[in-house]
Amino acid sequence: MKKLLIVFSILLLGGTFAAAQESKAEVFGGYSFLRFNRPATIGNFANLDGTNTNGWNAALTGNVNRYFGITADFSGHYGEIFPGGGNLHNFLFGPQLRLPAGRASLFVHALGGTSHNSGNFVGSQTSAAYAFGGGLDWKVRDHVSLRVGQLDYIGTHFVDQRQDNVRFSTGLVLHF
Repeated sequence: MKKLLIVFSILLLGGTFAAAQESKAEVFGGYSFLRFNRPATIGNFANLDGTNTNGWNAALTGNVNRYFGITADFSGHYGEIFPGGGNLHNFLFGPQLRLPAGRASLFVHALGGTSHNSGNFVGSQTSAAYAFGGGLDWKVRDHVSLRVGQLDYIGTHFVDQRQDNVRFSTGLVLHF
């Protein structure tokens, strides 16, 4: 966590010295909450409910123009993903559309990639994953925005069953 704060601080300071008016790239980093919907049954465990997890979300977007970019989105969530604990990491990539309007900027994206679970009960598994969602950024300085909120549906497929997960993220966006 300490290393993440140091890297984030360096990026924040570097972003304040950038001189471009239109952002060619954006770096997002912040807190993330994931509602992970576990399969109804796993082995001897039946009638399992979903679980709430906390973690981080980071993304890098290369902007083709002010309305279209390509995003690489990474996140990590920690908690009782499956009985006995576990971690969930997502590695997602895809197009992002943006609608800037003054200080506010709405965006939507469709991402695909992989999700990796490592836990005590199910061991380590990798699944195809996809995400659909969007959010709102609010410009606070020339090269810094606050991601007021990003809401994503994330689909995964672990232990031969589909999971329908919801992720909410918030943090800072640096524009280069």
